[in-house]
Amino acid sequence: MSRWRVWLVSGFLVFLVAGHAWDAYFRDVHWPFSQYAMFRGVSTRAPLVRLSLYGVTADGRDVRIMGPTAGVMNYRWNSAIGPMYNRGRRERDVARTRDAMRALLAWYERARGKGDVDGPPIVGMRLVRQTWPFDERARNRHEPQTEVILEVTQPDAPPDVVGAPATSPENGGRA
Repeated sequence: MSRWRVWLVSGFLVFLVAGHAWDAYFRDVHWPFSQYAMFRGVSTRAPLVRLSLYGVTADGRDVRIMGPTAGVMNYRWNSAIGPMYNRGRRERDVARTRDAMRALLAWYERARGKGDVDGPPIVGMRLVRQTWPFDERARNRHEPQTEVILEVTQPDAPPDVVGAPATSPENGGRA
């Protein structure tokens, strides 16, 4: 290799090392020398919070409606309902969320009737907020704190299903 190429490659490598050293020392951010602070530490103060949709059977049991139970098309519906609810939590947002849940309930039952969905018949849906306080050993991973945020039912649902405590397969059926 010629002498000028060796100097060029060496100069480039010195520039990269010096750039990283500069940003590390001054805790500055200049791409591509960034420290990527978002991956630097784990937040131990904020709990993990997830909104999940559950179908409600006629006997009041909650059934996950994501994944293999409801099919791939449902993912778009389910992933849109949480942000729709969180948008502003105004009455209009809550009404839109309820409408989307009713539409998803109707879609689920139609798809189940055609054999596209392998799941039990459901008479309602619940939007549930699941919260896991931080535990560095994840001992509480199967025991989230659950809170029913919204609930919709079919018009012909049994009256004892509405307002029943939320249970989920992930927490062993506990509310």
